[in-house]
Amino acid sequence: MPQSAFRNQILKALLVSDFALLQPAMRHVELDIKVR
Repeated sequence: MPQSAFRNQILKALLVSDFALLQPAMRHVELDIKVR
């Protein structure tokens, strides 16, 4: 998945070279949002 497709603002703010170092260890995780 390209860096621009992420909604996580921290990942989007990384330099492309830094993002490339992290990308092999990344996996997509869906989190449930609980609203009270």
